[in-house]
Amino acid sequence: MVKFPYWVIEGALAGSSMPLDEDTVAMWHRMRIRAVVILVEEWEFAMEGWDFNEYVNTLRRFGMDYLHVPTRDAMHRLRMFFIILLPGLIRI
Repeated sequence: MVKFPYWVIEGALAGSSMPLDEDTVAMWHRMRIRAVVILVEEWEFAMEGWDFNEYVNTLRRFGMDYLHVPTRDAMHRLRMFFIILLPGLIRI
């Protein structure tokens, strides 16, 4: 089982599934995570019982920056992100 978040580059780049509550965001903050790229669409938060705006406000309360890039195929977008920003580190 993969532990979330997991470090792709120790202390610099982590990956995670969608957080389910404020406690998860608090844990990220304790891990010194200060920025989040959100790939899921707003309605996907509602499916997990968490309003998207509430999530964004939680990030702000913890002083985290965020970029929302909603996509239907998050894995494809994530692979593009790694290819563009981290060439040679990830093989697809």
